[in-house]
Amino acid sequence: MMLLHLMACLAQDLEAETAPTVIDSERLNLVMETLPKCVTYKDDEQTFNYCVAANVHRLADPQVCAAAGAQESACRSDWVSARLNSPKTSPERLLEQCGPARDCALMVLDSHPRETLAAHADACADHAGHFANDCINHAGRRWVSGKPGPQAQGALNEIPNRRPDLVGFWVGVAQACQKQELDCSIADQGQPFAGNAIACPRGYQSARNRPGQWCDMQVAN
Repeated sequence: MMLLHLMACLAQDLEAETAPTVIDSERLNLVMETLPKCVTYKDDEQTFNYCVAANVHRLADPQVCAAAGAQESACRSDWVSARLNSPKTSPERLLEQCGPARDCALMVLDSHPRETLAAHADACADHAGHFANDCINHAGRRWVSGKPGPQAQGALNEIPNRRPDLVGFWVGVAQACQKQELDCSIADQGQPFAGNAIACPRGYQSARNRPGQWCDMQVAN
């Protein structure tokens, strides 16, 4: 008898764990006008979230992503991705609509490089979160592939940036790839590169030792 009672309790617990979650009225109201077909899944949290995320790209505004629950970041990324190369949507608006999705911000910044590597480094630090290093390094690879001369390298010193370690590294890589003599003096001039005397020579040596890895990079964007 006790065994039957225990099995009944376990069955009830299992049913409670697997029961679909009912979407609250606030989230339903968000999708009612823009994605009414998703309302039909109001008793199934997972399907409802997926429906919102899968259809947001059609909408003019991703506000409805706030109703996508666990899929909110994916929802915002899909909306931004659909407008990534559209001249009608500025990079600033795309970054804003990424919200907390840092991989989304990385995608935007990769597609819309800033005017200088130093400025791009700051944008990466501001928006890309734990993807900031990847964001800056992608930009560094693009910069080196453009074969920047000494004037372009020196111009980096005009804009202070918060990641002189990575910016300076790519200055060193650029010099080595273009077979210039090592000159990291710009790395020690003023605020932008203060304390960066190590990163620049390290980049130079890395590219000298493995030019195929650093100097013959194929850059997609």
